[in-house]
Amino acid sequence: MNKFFSSIAAFYSKLRKNKLACELIFWISSLIVIAFLIVTWVTSKKLFLIGSAVGFIGIIIYFLLNPEIFKESIKEVKSDKIKSEGLSVTLRIIIAVAIAIALLAILNGKLPKIDLTSSGIYTISKESKELVKTLDKEMQIIYFATTSKLDSKEGSIIQSILKQYEKFSKNIKLEIVDLNKRPDLATKYGINEDGTVYLAYNERNKKLSSIDFWEMTQAPDETSQGKQLFIAEKLISSAIRYLLSAQGKKIYFVMGHGEKYTNDYQEAGYGNISEYLGKIDREVVNINLLEKGKIPEDASVLVIAAPKEDYSKEEIKIVEDYISKGGKFVLITDFDVNTNIVAILLKKYDVIQEKGVVADNTNYFYGLGSFYPISQLAYHKITEKVQEYNKPILVSTAAPLILNPNTPKSEDYIIISLGNTFETAYNDISKDYDFKSEPSFDKNTEKKGVKHIGFVIESLKEKNKKGENAPIGIIFSDSDMFTNKTLKLGNAIGNLLLFENSINFLVDDFALLNIPGKDLDTTKVTLSAKTQKLISLTSFVFLELLMLLIIFGIRFAKNFKSKKEIK
Repeated sequence: MNKFFSSIAAFYSKLRKNKLACELIFWISSLIVIAFLIVTWVTSKKLFLIGSAVGFIGIIIYFLLNPEIFKESIKEVKSDKIKSEGLSVTLRIIIAVAIAIALLAILNGKLPKIDLTSSGIYTISKESKELVKTLDKEMQIIYFATTSKLDSKEGSIIQSILKQYEKFSKNIKLEIVDLNKRPDLATKYGINEDGTVYLAYNERNKKLSSIDFWEMTQAPDETSQGKQLFIAEKLISSAIRYLLSAQGKKIYFVMGHGEKYTNDYQEAGYGNISEYLGKIDREVVNINLLEKGKIPEDASVLVIAAPKEDYSKEEIKIVEDYISKGGKFVLITDFDVNTNIVAILLKKYDVIQEKGVVADNTNYFYGLGSFYPISQLAYHKITEKVQEYNKPILVSTAAPLILNPNTPKSEDYIIISLGNTFETAYNDISKDYDFKSEPSFDKNTEKKGVKHIGFVIESLKEKNKKGENAPIGIIFSDSDMFTNKTLKLGNAIGNLLLFENSINFLVDDFALLNIPGKDLDTTKVTLSAKTQKLISLTSFVFLELLMLLIIFGIRFAKNFKSKKEIK
């Protein structure tokens, strides 16, 4: 090790004595930096900054090899007679400082931003990055906001997100419009709301309201608070996907038999899930089977959500014909649902709905009760993202679903569990359910064992575009999983992701795998552009001053030692 440092010291000493080499290092480095800075300034390509950095390092090495240059410069400034050599020394310092300032000016605000928030508020996901890379034409994105909105926290976040989209696609042209300065553009594009994001692609456009970018979840109990989630990325990516697609996907909800209603915003309704599907460009349509006489051909999925009344023979035939022709469906049952259409579809796919309601006195969500059993998700494309984001599935007062153990495997389809309870779960049977009191297990009438929260049915004869089993339908055991009351709970995000992924799977559209809302309640912060500029400038100035102090310190120590020896 000593030999290594000795050789370095010898090389340093030899290089210092070679004045020609030192001069070449300075002027070549200076020319490299100046050339690369000019190219960077003209082209705005960050790649050229690498070359300028290499040249700048060469200049620093020159000053380290010639620390006496600063002393000579001071003498030259104090001298009455300006010598050519002295002028050359000062000129070198001026050039070096000028280059440092130029480098700072070009780097200012162009350094890559680092998102230090735990939920990644200021960055976009891998799914969104891959999505924008598929753009083959120019997409125009305009953010319309007032000056105060642009300067607000919300405006800053939206701008950061949109700049990320622009960064990952050369076909995205982003424009930030201050409504206070350009009200004429708001009129031109039909913008009536502060904070609107306008997207245009291939002669189609989409407008996103800033009101929809924030989603507040209710607290799971009275002792805690709800959370504000930022869902702008999901909505922007959904809008991009919508503009890329030839047409949207229509989800038909059957009505007329006491099903969960998509326009109902009471606790037991499906208004929130319907509204959410609309935000991600799934068109929700309510359908009365007898009025239509058939399922429309543009139906991507048919949802039968916990009907309380029997279907007529004609309605049953309409549903069966739709499924037999390859139509995709979602059947949602519940502990108190015993209608004919549910029984027919469960029997068709070898699923048994046991009597009673699922309860678990051992493994349940504390604070909610035994009728909220903890479930374990099985691995499937539908549950993959829910598991990745580590979100629980809330199931309450569910129907006990099991597979028929006596039915041989079908050659036409395969049925796969999406998740199940623990072995400690059982089907609680009671004449009059009182869900406010805890149930007790009766070994004489009730049976413990695994109960399934849902199944996915896949065809063994048909394949999708990727060569995988084509989907047929999905069965869920609990209609409360997707009600307004459940989805507003702070820990029910997994339910929302589960339903969205189920729809995505059925329509064979995973272009945008679930991007969950991002929690703003975080102790970590991201560096704003202003703060980053200040830190960058301070760091450069501090390092240069430190280098100068070291050099002057060394020279001062040597001079002091020399004077002492002379005395």
